[in-house]
Amino acid sequence: MLSQYKIRDRHCSMICLRLLTSTKDTSQSDQQLTSNLCREYGRRMKTHLNRAENDRVLSLFDELIQKHQIKPTYMNYLLAMQAITGSKQRIEADRLHDLVEQDDSIRNGTQMQRGLVYMYAVALGDVSHAEKLVAAMPKPTHISIFATLMTGYIRHGTPEKAVELFTKIENDGQLTHDRFSYTAMINACSKLGDYARGKEIIDRILANNDPHLLQNANLITTMIDMLGKAGSHLQQCIQLFNSIQLEKRTASLYNAMMKAYNKSAVPKETLALFEQRISEESYKPDRIHFLLVFNACAKIGRVCLKDAHKYYQRMLDDLRSCARNPRCRNAAIDMFGKCADLQMARSIFETNQDLNDIVSWGTILNTYALHANGRQVLHMFERMQMETEIKPNAQIYSTVLNACSHSGLLDEAKKIFSQCKIELPELWKYITIIDALARADRFDEALKMIDKYELTNPPSMTMYMSILSCARRCGLVSVAETIVRRLEDLNTFRSEDLKVAYVMLANLYNAQGRREDAFKIRQLMRDKQTKKMPGLTWIEIDGILHEFYSNDRRHRQTDEIYNEVARIDDELEKDGHMVDNNSVPSGSVHSEKLAIALALISTSSGSSLVLTKNLRICPDCHEMLKRLSKLRNRKIVFRDSFRYHEFADGQCSCGDFL
Repeated sequence: MLSQYKIRDRHCSMICLRLLTSTKDTSQSDQQLTSNLCREYGRRMKTHLNRAENDRVLSLFDELIQKHQIKPTYMNYLLAMQAITGSKQRIEADRLHDLVEQDDSIRNGTQMQRGLVYMYAVALGDVSHAEKLVAAMPKPTHISIFATLMTGYIRHGTPEKAVELFTKIENDGQLTHDRFSYTAMINACSKLGDYARGKEIIDRILANNDPHLLQNANLITTMIDMLGKAGSHLQQCIQLFNSIQLEKRTASLYNAMMKAYNKSAVPKETLALFEQRISEESYKPDRIHFLLVFNACAKIGRVCLKDAHKYYQRMLDDLRSCARNPRCRNAAIDMFGKCADLQMARSIFETNQDLNDIVSWGTILNTYALHANGRQVLHMFERMQMETEIKPNAQIYSTVLNACSHSGLLDEAKKIFSQCKIELPELWKYITIIDALARADRFDEALKMIDKYELTNPPSMTMYMSILSCARRCGLVSVAETIVRRLEDLNTFRSEDLKVAYVMLANLYNAQGRREDAFKIRQLMRDKQTKKMPGLTWIEIDGILHEFYSNDRRHRQTDEIYNEVARIDDELEKDGHMVDNNSVPSGSVHSEKLAIALALISTSSGSSLVLTKNLRICPDCHEMLKRLSKLRNRKIVFRDSFRYHEFADGQCSCGDFL
């Protein structure tokens, strides 16, 4: 109970005593005395609330009622409600609610109603109780109360109810949506992955051109966050971000825009925006800023290693506590691993104070797997089992088994699988076997294995993509068509997964000269609003980061680059290289070749080259880089979305296990 607390603040007690005795000298009315007491208690409650001393706030509220027998003011109630919201004390919430219900002068106030709904629906998670509160309120009531209930739905796992409530309010026509309800609705659509509905709401807001909405940083942040997750709306995100005046931009707004850049595969822009943010006077980045920056560096890879070290040191200087935060630490391990500084990644991992953190182990295992270092993956996996109490999960087993498979360690993979004791061990067994069969061009057998697996298990996209990738490499259109049809018939996979399958089939059609069939696939993707993420390759030369798309002509040295491409093609042809039309449609120049051409004309003979691509390297570009490493006597380090490849003297570290 609140009454168990006693006022410990001597200053407050003396003020209250003076207020109580002052009536003898000044004949102050009881009403004025009560008002002064409530105001003084309110001031003290607010002070303790700002310090997050919620129990002190509640003890003051209790003393005002029980010791002085005074009815609290509207503000006293709101302060007590905020304290309960912060401390999440259900008993005190119910007691406060009972007091509010007994006071007709305050219970119908909009702030009070919204505060009660927030306390129950958002803070305490009792959405059903909040629903009853709203149902008992006189109608029509303020839209913000419904928006708060929508927030409770979203926060506690039922965003579909938020969408239903938003629609019901619209259909009733008695209330007008405001920034709170629009923000909640867009958040709900984002949680549900219903980006089309969310985009419809955003377009409506923009069409109305209400300055109160369009200059609200929180609403714009929510819009950018949803559009960024949806993909393919980067330009609109940029326009929304730029529409907010500089002085009104919040940390959350910057975070949303940086996240959209990362999602849209333009991490260079994330780093540029971060630099813009930290250039502001006296600004210090927050933890989320650093997580997004680390993710951007990881996406760019080894060509961003200097920046990775710079931003990691900045985090240690500005937010030393982040070094102990598991998310920041694991993001840093991932960043340095993908930037090819294995020593730094290992150092951060080894300073981990909680070696039972399964995410840290998964991250370091994936780091070595990315570099096709199957032996090191096995070593770390064995160490994890010996030194910790961690029980490997499906993701850990997947990383280890894939590392073995792509390093040619099939016997070791079988041994690992025999130790596998997870809920669905057959999943990883089948994935490993099917991948191995597909790499051996034994497609019929692989498809039969999938049929057997699906008799008792849900379909696995990984299995199908293993076969589809190998079918594309071998030019087997019929196998690829079979896989795509099965994926469509299953109707259980995300559009993002189907998009990859469609692109691979369309490229295969093009390579076979079946332009009309390729066009139909592209048209199908457009009808389903499925767009391919463009391939993008980065290379750093003399401290400047350059980026290329396929057939890119934006670079100021475009003519020189394409002249070098022609020389490369001539050398490769003389060396016996035949262009793989399954991978590269006639007349197309992949971003890898453009980047390597710039590097060859811009660096000294014999120097090493480092490139990064946001997608997986195609077989033709892989073969091109192998041959160029020997023809031009260059060591080429190339990181794609799957792993690192180190080309030297006509060989690749991956052993051609693409």
